[in-house]
Formats: sequence, C-alpha cells, structure tokens
Amino acid sequence: MRSIHPLNHQWHFSPEFREEYLEPTFSADELPEIQIPHTMTLTPFNHFDEKITQGIGTYFRDFSLGKEAVDHRIICRFYGVMNTCKVYVNGVCLGSHEGGYTPFEYDLTSVCLTDRQNRLLVIVDGAETANVPPFGGVVDYLSYSGIYREVELQILEQTHLQALYCKAADLTPWAEDSMVLSIQAPLVKAADMTDLKCTMEVLDGDVCHYKSELKLTANDTFIGSFQLKEIKRWDIDDPKQYRIRVTLLLRKICLDQIDEWFGFRSISFTSKGFYLNQRRVKLIGLDRHQSYPYVGYAMPRRMQEKDAEILRFDLGCRIVRTSHYMQSDHFIRRADEIGLLVLEEIPGWQYIGNEKFKALSLANLEAMIRHHYNHPSIVLWGVRINESPDDHDFYVETNQLAKKLDDSRPTTGIRNFRHSECLEDVYAYNDFSHIGDNAGLVHPNWIAGPKVPYLVTEHNGHIFPTKKTDPEMKQIEQALRHLKVIDAAYATNRHSGAIGWCLADYNTHKEFGSSDRVCYHGVTDMFRLPKPAAYVYASQREDVPVLEVASSNTPGEFDEIRLPEFVIFTNCDYVTIAFNGEKIGTYFPNRKRYPHLPHPPIILPDLIGNRLEASTTFSKRLTRQLLRALRAYYRDGIHMPIGEKIRIAWLMLFKGFTFDKAFHLIGRYIINWGKDLATYTIQGYRENQPVITKLIGRSGTRILKAFADDSVIAPKGTYEVTRIVIQLEDGLGNICRNAHDVINVTCENGLAVIGPNPVALVGGSIGVYLRTTGKKGRVSAIVTSGDCPPITLDFLIE
Repeated sequence: MRSIHPLNHQWHFSPEFREEYLEPTFSADELPEIQIPHTMTLTPFNHFDEKITQGIGTYFRDFSLGKEAVDHRIICRFYGVMNTCKVYVNGVCLGSHEGGYTPFEYDLTSVCLTDRQNRLLVIVDGAETANVPPFGGVVDYLSYSGIYREVELQILEQTHLQALYCKAADLTPWAEDSMVLSIQAPLVKAADMTDLKCTMEVLDGDVCHYKSELKLTANDTFIGSFQLKEIKRWDIDDPKQYRIRVTLLLRKICLDQIDEWFGFRSISFTSKGFYLNQRRVKLIGLDRHQSYPYVGYAMPRRMQEKDAEILRFDLGCRIVRTSHYMQSDHFIRRADEIGLLVLEEIPGWQYIGNEKFKALSLANLEAMIRHHYNHPSIVLWGVRINESPDDHDFYVETNQLAKKLDDSRPTTGIRNFRHSECLEDVYAYNDFSHIGDNAGLVHPNWIAGPKVPYLVTEHNGHIFPTKKTDPEMKQIEQALRHLKVIDAAYATNRHSGAIGWCLADYNTHKEFGSSDRVCYHGVTDMFRLPKPAAYVYASQREDVPVLEVASSNTPGEFDEIRLPEFVIFTNCDYVTIAFNGEKIGTYFPNRKRYPHLPHPPIILPDLIGNRLEASTTFSKRLTRQLLRALRAYYRDGIHMPIGEKIRIAWLMLFKGFTFDKAFHLIGRYIINWGKDLATYTIQGYRENQPVITKLIGRSGTRILKAFADDSVIAPKGTYEVTRIVIQLEDGLGNICRNAHDVINVTCENGLAVIGPNPVALVGGSIGVYLRTTGKKGRVSAIVTSGDCPPITLDFLIE
C-alpha cells in the first residue's frame, strides 16, 4: 500500500548557494530552521525593488526511511517551487525543474538509503528567466521565489497505480439522476504480472453506491465505463461529491489504492450561454492572484481555502479565473466543496517566447490538466498565453493536447483584441471598454462573431485603480462601473458571463500599478478586506439578505459640501429609511438605470425624504418645487442647469423664498447642523418582512473591533495560518474610513505574527496574519491600539 509523508518541517535555509553545501560533511544545523511553504524574502507591503523577490537560496532537509521503504519506490513530490530549481539527494543531482506553477516529482529509489539518514538539497533560483513562462517580456504581477507549496514523500509498491482519472457523461436521452462514469487508471509495473486485478467503488460517505471491476488494456491502463443510477449531481448550489476508490490487488493482496473526490455534472458553453446540468447559469465572478502581503505565494492550506470562501460566500461569485497560472490544490479542492466554478489557465502574460518557451507551456498545460483532472469545479481549460497575439501552429498544438488529455471540458484562451483566430471552444475576451458613462460591454458579435460561445474574462480593474483610502466618490464610482458591466452581461444570453478584474490588490513590477509596486485593481485590498465594489457582487446573492451602505452622507467629505447620490447595495425588495426614528420614505431598487441585474442598487438623490414637506408651511406643490431647487443647488452649485436657476429665481421673486431660508433648510435637512443626534436607520425588506438593518450617522464613539477567521486552527502536514481582521468602528457599527491608528498584536507561544508588528489601519481596517509555531492547545492573541480597550482572541490549535 502507498503511504504519504509530508516533508514540510525541519528544513534549513540559506539565502545563497555555496559549493560547500554539496559536500556530504556540511552541517546544515547552523542555518535557520524553516517550514514549507516558504518565501525566500519577506516582501514589504509596498515601495520596494521587485528584484528582492528574485534571489537564489538553498534548502536542506535530512530524512530517514523506515523498513516500509525497503524494496519500494520512493517518490519526492514538490507542489510548487518558484522559479527554477535543482534537486539533489545524497549529493546526486536528480534533475532541474523550470517554472514555478506546476507540481513535479523525482524518483529517489536508486539514491536513497534505508539504513541511515538521507539529505535532500534544493537550490532555488527566483530569477525571472527568459523563456520560462511567464517570463521574457513584461509581466503585471510578481513571482515570489522559494519552495512556496508543500513537499511530500510517497512510498509506493514497485507495481502501483500511477493516477486515477474520472469522467462523467450524460445519457441519451438525458436523465437527471443517471450518468455514465468512465475510469482510467494507468499502471506502473515492476515486472510481468498476470494475476493483477483492479476494482472501482463509488462511495457516498462510507456507503458503497456502486462497485465493479476494471479491465487492463494492452498499454497497461485499467479502464471501465459504467452507467450509474440514482446519483446526485454536483451543482453550484448543492456541490455534492462522491469518493471514487480504485484498488489494485495481486491475488487478494492490496498493492495500492487511490481515492479521488468527484462530482457528477455536465457542462456546455453555447452561443446562448453556459449550461450546468442543462440549466443556464450566468457566470459572474472575479479573477484571482494567489499572492498575499509579505509572504507572496507562500500561504498554507487554510488561507488558500479562505480565498475560495470569500469569493463564493462573501461575494457570491459563481466563477473564478485563476489568473494567470495553475493554482493551489487547496484552493481548487475548496472550490469543489463549496460550488465555485473555475477557469484555470497556463502561465503567461502577453509574451510568447521561443521554442523552449512553447515546449514548457505545453508541459505546463499537461501538468495542469493531469493534476486537476478530477475536480468538478473546473469548467474551462485556458490554453493560450494571457492576452498574447495569435500563433496558429502553437495554439493548434495546445488545443490538441488539451483535447487529447481531457475531451470532457471545453478550451478557451484569453484575448484583448477583436477577431482573434479562435481555435478554442469558447472565445474569452478582456473587455475594458466601459469608462463610466458608456455601455457596459461591447456586444459579443462585434468581437467574436455571432456563433462562438463568448465569455468576458476581465473588466474594470486596471483602467480604474481604487485604493481603500481614496475619496468616497471614487470608491463608489469603482463599484458602479463593475455594476454597469454586470448589468450588461445579464442583458443578453450571448454573454456566458463576465469575470471582473480582480478579487484583491496585488504587488507588481515597476511598469504597472501605482508608484509603490501595488496594483489597486481589486474589489478588496491585499488583505481581502472589502471596498464598496465588493458589495456589488455580494448584493447579487439570493441565499442571505445583503444591505451595504456605500455612502457616508457626510457633507464635509465633498467639495463645496455638496453630497452626491446616496447609494445602497442590496438584494432586498425595498428599504425604509428613518431619521432619528421617524420614517422618511420607502425606496426601491433602481431598475430603470440597471434593468437587467437580479438586484439593482437603491440610489437616492438625498436623505431629505418627507421631512421637508412635513415641517414647512408651503403647499405640497410648492414644497416639491423647493426640494427640486435645493437638490439642484446641492448637486451642481452655481453650475446648475438654467432651468433650475429659473426655478430658484421664481421662488425668490414670487414666493418669498430667500437665501437665508435656503441656507437654513440646507443646514437643517442636509447638513443637520446643531443636532446632538442625527441617525438614519435603513431597514431592508424581503417579502414585506424586515430582514436586515443598518445605521449611519455621525457618532463620535471609537470602538476597536477584532475577529479571526478561525478560532480553531488545525495544521495538517505543515504549519497553518489564520487572519485577524481589525477595524475601528463608530458607535453605529460603521468603519471609520479615515482612521489610521497604530495596532499591535501580542501572541502567546504557539502563534506568531507574519510581517511587521505593529501596523497601522488603512482606511479604517487592516488584516494581520498569524501562523502556528508547533505548539498545540489553547493560546491567545491580544490586540491593542492607543486608549482603546485591549481585545483578547482565543484559539485552539489542534
């Protein structure tokens, strides 16, 4: 039987390479001990030279093999090393690997010793080597050097199963609860064996749903095709999975066994949209980079899973594009579990290099498809270099390879120009045509023609970078731009969907982003804390009520104290608003401006409501005229339209309205001068029942809040990380957007802060990552800031 041994602890690291490291007598104990995942350089949050991420380093790991390894195959698997590396065992160079995004492995059998200690040595070069994808041109993201994904030893029988590939297909005629399951399990044989047998089981929990025997082909692959009945399909709303188990037997003795989680589902991209299990689904989502503050790519399982959860649960996304490379098994596996669809693509950014580059791209494609073949969340293989020019022969080859390896999924390739030669099944286009006051998207027929399936894979992002510290109007404008594009995607079934650029801000090269090496393109910041644009995606959810107030209603935030429109992102049927407990109106989503969205925002000219009418001596008609005049002045000042100027002149000449009265009304109903309490209560209703409430106002209270993503931390095979979110709130529960207080986090033994400590709030909030240090049990972290009461967070490390 195979056994898997994580090899992530007790490494030693040197930020250089010296020839003496290859000597068997060299003692690595003098070097710092580290754990995998590991980044060779902690990166500042911003303002740094990106070359610091491109150094050379040496990793050492001594290990012993037990009796179980005798007469067995010994495989060392690396899940991600950036960017190139050489691997040695006991001084013997096993080979080199180029490219940081795909897993690779070496057979150590001939060089390992079972009677004494072995040394694994890895020399990592983080240089952006030309013609190793994605490098050779300019690249709008950083690659962070190091062994940044897990490492493991596999102890296998000499005869064993190489892999397990599962594929489901619909019956004809279509049956919702039945599908055809096809299995392939390539065999590695040590010698001719005639008594081998291989069985397949479909397990639902611990219950065997179906069992059969596989047949061995002439090319040493066990295969089988079976019609399964009464199965439940994997779906975004109910991501049901089964466990497929293949067991290799030699005269009833188990030689090997592989378990793979699998979901039965069918997919189809057509010129009339995307279908999942023959149900049309609009693919609304975001692109994701796998980088984090300080450690770059080197985050373990929980943080990878958390990104999938943020996308699916916090933002309500249906799909994610893994821009622009293969990503963590943990992320993809969690997408399977929670119903998040995935477009996964090969590494690259606009540049196609020489023949070596193309050969490595094909190797990347094969590794990606073989490694992630069984994941039901993946619905598209990206087989082009992102935004690259057409290259007929190269892309014929990538498509043919993808179809040879996996004929159950369509291919696509991401473009940024019209009428590209489309060799793939789906035309994917980065549509940045929307600039705020025009159509949200170009019609698909103008880009790809009328027949090919079509998907927008980037929009907004780089053409409207937005910081959490930007003025409120810019942050809301970013949100409304995303909203306009999503509305356009819903307008026609020619659009399979629209994937926005992007989930989170990220570090980049000097050619891109702001001057501080950050691309502020995300709907969240680098810590995955939301900007108002995140509320656009969250408000399209159906499962839970969402009510996010994007506007602060604070006149002093705006030039000439003129308040802009008041914007609420919600999936409620309507909201009511009360001022100091007195209802001022009922308001509905703006379906006129956003006619195609499932849940348009509620956009109000102001929060005066019926207060003016209730408190003046003017007639209702005259009060309405007065309200229009006040709104026009407050919106446009002296630059208001000529018709509004005439209205104000009429009020002043014939109705006794004066500047003093105007300023009195503005102060009372808009600025709320002189009021000790000015609180607005916004209540959301579904099916005429109140389901969610928000308060806004000008509370002077300061409340420090802190909460962790996980109170129970369960390291598996390596250290684990959780995030603490820290924010300063007013007395009504709103983040103080202009707060930059200094935060300190003190941890008990068992947890450690990643990156600088203390840190400052950015736009009222910050994330702090804590990593385990090897101790188990109950530990605490204490968050302090100035005169705010300290906050103690308790954790259980299992």
